Amino acid sequence: WLDGLNDIGPAAPAAAFAQGVVMVTRADDLVLAKLQQPPSKAKKPMAGALQETSLGPSAFWPVARGPAVSATHVYWVSKGRVVRRALSGGDLEVLTNDARDGTRVAVAGSSDVIAYITQPAGKQDSLARLRLPDGRKLELTPEGAAASSVSIASDGEDLIVSYIDGRSGMTPVHARRLRTKTGTLDPDVVVWVSGATQGMTEINSVGSGSGAWLMLPVERDASHFGLATLAVEREPKMDPPLRWRTYENGLDRS
Repeated sequence: WLDGLNDIGPAAPAAAFAQGVVMVTRADDLVLAKLQQPPSKAKKPMAGALQETSLGPSAFWPVARGPAVSATHVYWVSKGRVVRRALSGGDLEVLTNDARDGTRVAVAGSSDVIAYITQPAGKQDSLARLRLPDGRKLELTPEGAAASSVSIASDGEDLIVSYIDGRSGMTPVHARRLRTKTGTLDPDVVVWVSGATQGMTEINSVGSGSGAWLMLPVERDASHFGLATLAVEREPKMDPPLRWRTYENGLDRS
């Protein structure tokens, strides 16, 4: 918490991480707005400070998904590819050529495991797919399912992977465990079914030490909107504990 607002630059695909904020340019370069002054821990804390970029609005896409940041690399989708650059600098690396533009990459694990949404092929809908550190790809979505957003959370040595199949009538929330030592996936489980979602709706997750918290901003009913949080165990099961934090004014795209 920075105890105040920091103006770091124009609208851009951006993500916060421990060292500051990273932004992606139109040319697939990285701009790091480094944390120059961490927030004070005194009783009357001073606001932290972030470095401001000198690049103007023309250098960035004004509307785009932010990247995913690991301890060493930044990942995003560009021109149908999942690409990455090292935080320390270096060349652009192309990891896959089957990603859907306008979607977000997720990353987790001691050795980066990434999840992404695929480009529809023919009559097939977009799917969720994993790329392991050794380059292998695993299909997350079983036959007959589709995906619009994906997330990963660390749970000890393994990972909990979740995704949604956004629909105007209902939105299934799926979860499954990745055994990182063997590179195998446990069976897919529909842990919850929410109401209607929109194209901007994203699922996020955080490891809890005994599973993961899955978070989805979605309508609770016809007159309420909020953040639904699911407490998924290490072995995901249907109907996990659910908590709601509703927004009084029903914010859309929260």
